[in-house]
Amino acid sequence: SRSGPKSRSSPFIGVSQYKRTGRWEAHIWDSGDSTGSGKGRQLHLGSFLTAKQAARAYDRAALCMRGDAAELNYPRSDYDDDPVLQRLRGMSKRAMILAVRCTMDE
Repeated sequence: SRSGPKSRSSPFIGVSQYKRTGRWEAHIWDSGDSTGSGKGRQLHLGSFLTAKQAARAYDRAALCMRGDAAELNYPRSDYDDDPVLQRLRGMSKRAMILAVRCTMDE
């Protein structure tokens, strides 16, 4: 099951356009516990110049947080040799979120 509906302003999962600035924001839902059953919260992944950049940020976070269960915007094979994703894997959730915010131009 997917993590949420696509935004009306974007064809991508986890991506919406911030109307005041025109920038694209990426968010991911965090269930809050390992079973996926607790009350969760939305995590802000950053603000990006393009919807595609925001979609990549969402995909990388989804792969780190959900692994094989992640629903992605792009084919999983796009990330097989992704150096950014390789850096993110193994980080704590907090460190990974902060690092994703720094990948705006990658």
